Amino acid sequence: MPMLVLPSGQAKTMVVEIYRYIGEFSSRWDMIFAGTAMSVVPVLIVFIALQKYFVKGIASGATKG
Repeated sequence: MPMLVLPSGQAKTMVVEIYRYIGEFSSRWDMIFAGTAMSVVPVLIVFIALQKYFVKGIASGATKG
């Protein structure tokens, strides 16, 4: 979806930039893995920083009443 809506000259999302390295006959697996790792790191940092709230929310939703 972002590939369709974003103008061609503008900055792209991380997923669109990773997708550029996938070709019909060859793929740049080193760049795909590096881009994927770079896109996962911010999510992991946020999860680690807010982990106690995630656990508290899961625990409160698991109990009845």
